[in-house]
Amino acid sequence: KTFAETLRTEYDAVTGKNLGALIEGDSTNLVLRSEQIGGASWFTGAISFDQNSIAAPDGTITATKFTNSSVVVEHYVDCQNVTITDGTFTSSVYVKKGNTDTFVLKVIHIGLNPVVSRAVYNFSTDTFSDLFGLIDFTKSTKLSNGWVRLQATYTLDATVTEHRMRLQSTMATDSLDQTVYAWGAQIEREPFMTSYIRRILLQLVVHMII
Repeated sequence: KTFAETLRTEYDAVTGKNLGALIEGDSTNLVLRSEQIGGASWFTGAISFDQNSIAAPDGTITATKFTNSSVVVEHYVDCQNVTITDGTFTSSVYVKKGNTDTFVLKVIHIGLNPVVSRAVYNFSTDTFSDLFGLIDFTKSTKLSNGWVRLQATYTLDATVTEHRMRLQSTMATDSLDQTVYAWGAQIEREPFMTSYIRRILLQLVVHMII
């Protein structure tokens, strides 16, 4: 697909006010199918999901609803493993409250010294707590329609061979039917979060006429 080389405009996430030209450096979203959370390229555990459930931050009906489905050690949905390591990364995702006050953003670090980093976000207080592991910095950006963009920045060394983002509605193991909405997952090899970069898989359908 060809994109027109036009100047991008930045808007205030709450008021919608035009802030002028959006100027930022190049970046790449390392998450496959960033808007198809729970589908192909994603791995789930004890959680059911309903894709295209509600309107996403961009207005399209593409956000995914997650529901804890059974009593196990952990309810989660993971993106695919990212093999680019040894550097500073920022994971981000748009989330919206369902029937629980918390959302857990985790990073699974695989390698010589495996680590699980996490940050627990509270929708009611708009704060992070229970920071653990390699996370250096967290930030939440509220939007006007109930969505919040969460980010976590972390630094990996050469002992980590792969890492991936993990999304959870709660830390509790016995919580059933708890729901949360998510959309627009992103991992960047940057010490900061850039504007959202959509990454989808396009299907090529070929019709053969015989």
